[in-house]
Amino acid sequence: MQLKDEGGAGRIWRVLRFFAVLGGIAAVLGGVVMAIQYMQTPEILLDHQKPPTEAELRAISPYANAYGGGTAPNGQRVGLWVEIPALKIYLPIKEGDNSNSIKIPDWTAFHYPGTAMPGAYGNSYIYAHGTWGRFGALLLAKDGEEVNLHNYNDGSVQTFHISQVVGKIKWNDVSYMQKTTPYPELTLQTCVGANYYTDRWIVIAT
Repeated sequence: MQLKDEGGAGRIWRVLRFFAVLGGIAAVLGGVVMAIQYMQTPEILLDHQKPPTEAELRAISPYANAYGGGTAPNGQRVGLWVEIPALKIYLPIKEGDNSNSIKIPDWTAFHYPGTAMPGAYGNSYIYAHGTWGRFGALLLAKDGEEVNLHNYNDGSVQTFHISQVVGKIKWNDVSYMQKTTPYPELTLQTCVGANYYTDRWIVIAT
């Protein structure tokens, strides 16, 4: 029996049909992957209209999930605290040590020496661990959210609002630390990984 030769046009048509089928399969698979990712995306990232739960916050960062945890110490609050209610951040502010390392106590934000004192005129640089309950939730910060400096010794509260979510910067980028302003400003920094050389995350409040 002799096979019919379809000619060059027939072969080209078969090749085109083959790639069309592959393209269709790829599109379907891509849609499935996107749907799965959407379903796995924490609600807080889809609709940031309410304070995030600890579980929602932990879901977006393997680093925070691995190194976070624990319960913030209870007891009477004294001294100056940085508080961001929308992100469930409530930390006392202590003086740092002029290094790029975060020392204990763990549940603490630190003021970088040489920058303006928190609440004073100028740029005040404040940093804390990038784990949930500390500054990890800065990854979810949005423009306009309140940042309060609450002095529990005299009851005073100085309110700022997030004016810029800078996002990631290199670990050795000190430009945001060295900037000066003619008005009170808070530059909030955290890490996005456990390695010393991983990127930092910057949020500015004025």
